[in-house]
Amino acid sequence: MAVLQQGQMVTSRRGRDYGTVYCVLQIVDDQHVLLADGRRRSTLKPKRKNVKHVVVHPFRDSAVSQALVQNDEITDEHVRKAVARYHGREEGSVGHGER
Repeated sequence: MAVLQQGQMVTSRRGRDYGTVYCVLQIVDDQHVLLADGRRRSTLKPKRKNVKHVVVHPFRDSAVSQALVQNDEITDEHVRKAVARYHGREEGSVGHGER
């Protein structure tokens, strides 16, 4: 399995949220992460998910990961934009993340 980092994109592969793309906000321990998508799962109430139940993508949003490392406040809008960049729906998405 790929190494998880804050700001990385993952997709749920188990549960009611199957297929949902999330941004990793925090790594709780070796088995669990806290995830948000900025819509159904807010940054104020992130989803705790077992790492076995997510598909890890090589895309890591640099804006979100830098903010998380610097302990800046992350809003739902930040996470929504990061997910949009992952999907390539936002103009200027090239160079905003690492693929």
